[in-house]
Amino acid sequence: MDDSIRITCGICEDLIPLVEDGIAAEESKKAVLSHIAGCAKCRNKYSNLEEKEITKRDSFLCNEKDDRRILMDIREKISIWLLTGICVSLMAGVLIVITSSSSPWLMVLVFPFVSGFVYLIGGRTWRYVPLIAAVLWIIIALLMGIGNTCSWKTAIWDSVISAVFPLVFSYIGALAAVLLKYAFKGEI
Repeated sequence: MDDSIRITCGICEDLIPLVEDGIAAEESKKAVLSHIAGCAKCRNKYSNLEEKEITKRDSFLCNEKDDRRILMDIREKISIWLLTGICVSLMAGVLIVITSSSSPWLMVLVFPFVSGFVYLIGGRTWRYVPLIAAVLWIIIALLMGIGNTCSWKTAIWDSVISAVFPLVFSYIGALAAVLLKYAFKGEI
């Protein structure tokens, strides 16, 4: 006795997508496979559907790669803007600190704040802040200190030694941001 269920071409065409997606019942799957074994028209539709599915999967993978590339481009643009913002804010901070009469207090506020803020919004970009702060400090201190000192060596030495402070305060700000983020369990 034949266990296969006889179905019409219309029913087979309706069931083929379900079989392809793997959601058809086992009985329906057997009926479709039995029908396409004897029907060239439905077998052709079944193979065309398989080819379309393969093409659809390939295009999905290509779209996924395109999406990744787009996300990488966005991240790069954000990083560039973030680094630009860091440089501008640090340069303003360095100029304010160097030209102000209450510079030690501003240094304690500016560099930790910028570094901590960048840690909270910029992720790994915070690692550049101490280095950028120190380099900007050296450059601006050299430019402002050359006229005040008698030799280049003294100006360079003074600016390099004084650049340790923004470097240290930037790391302190990042450490404070890490501790805040940990204390609030990343909800900042």
